[in-house]
Amino acid sequence: MRKPTKFIMGILLTAALIAAVFPTVILAQEDTINVMVSPNTLALNSSGGSVSLHADINYNLVEGTSLTVDGEELTILFTFADDRGDLVVKCSIDELKGMVSAGTEELLFVLTVETENGDLTGNDTIRVASPNGK
Repeated sequence: MRKPTKFIMGILLTAALIAAVFPTVILAQEDTINVMVSPNTLALNSSGGSVSLHADINYNLVEGTSLTVDGEELTILFTFADDRGDLVVKCSIDELKGMVSAGTEELLFVLTVETENGDLTGNDTIRVASPNGK
């Protein structure tokens, strides 16, 4: 039992070292970032508020941002760094609701981040809940 355990530990250690040395190759495609929209469901009968996009990129690397929802530009109210130093983008929920067509069930958000080394993009999809709950 000892030899298989040492062998497995060796494999795990090697994998960890490779991941530490080559994180972008293993974890993400080039020119993409992870983005998460909050809330993950847009309630059309809600009142006020904002939509937040959380992106896995250091805020200090960001030179500019743009955002589209289903191909239409959505105004970015402001950006800031979260407690980890990553980018957060805030938008008006009322402007977003004004972009929703009857029968829309999902919205595709595409965030483009300009950096010194080129543009990065990320996307996320949220659900749309109509006032009658359907």
